[in-house]
Amino acid sequence: MTRSILLALVLAAPSVRAEDLVARVERLAVGEVAAAVKTPDRFEAITSHADSVDAATSSDVRLETLEVVGPNPFGVASVRFRVVDGGKAAGEARATVRGVVRGPALVAKEALDRGVAIPDGAVEVRDSDLTRLDSAPLRDASELQGKAPARTLGAGRVLTQDLLAPARVVRRGDPLDLKVVRPGMTAIARGIARGDGAPGDRIPAENLVTGKLVLGEVQADGSLIVLGPASRRGR
Repeated sequence: MTRSILLALVLAAPSVRAEDLVARVERLAVGEVAAAVKTPDRFEAITSHADSVDAATSSDVRLETLEVVGPNPFGVASVRFRVVDGGKAAGEARATVRGVVRGPALVAKEALDRGVAIPDGAVEVRDSDLTRLDSAPLRDASELQGKAPARTLGAGRVLTQDLLAPARVVRRGDPLDLKVVRPGMTAIARGIARGDGAPGDRIPAENLVTGKLVLGEVQADGSLIVLGPASRRGR
């Protein structure tokens, strides 16, 4: 829903000069963009530029906010106003505002390795620049449960959900249970993982009794549900 704010400009002179109106459009645009950013984040303006605005014909000028778009991932927002001069619509004014969005976010205190569950104390909440993030920032350590970086992340990186993936629970060389599940029956054998995997991944493993290589789906408890035989490549 478009928020409408009225700005009354009453000057001693018989009309409002164009440059004065431009300055007020630019100032009001900054406030409108700041109001559009939801807490706990905030907008810090760097520049505000209004398109050319004609001089008013009276000393009673109102600006009605019609639309606020942005800020976008580059920190740019646009604001559109209706100009009301002496009680009559007198066209529109537009302004472009550039700045940064800042707010609290989880940040890596140290390098975080790909696929490895994030250790306690490896992240902290900091006031951060959120302007160029591809998705919403994470703000609480509970959001990291069961997750690990999808790629290695450097210290100081703001964490977002798209940077994370399920944490590996099995690593190459780990002993584990191989489960063959049939209706009404589950057979379990011991094996050795021949690959790394997070829950839901499919990796090869070697049956310690038969020496055969099987393909299995990683479970949250670190076991494998055997799906069938696997190629011996990469053993």
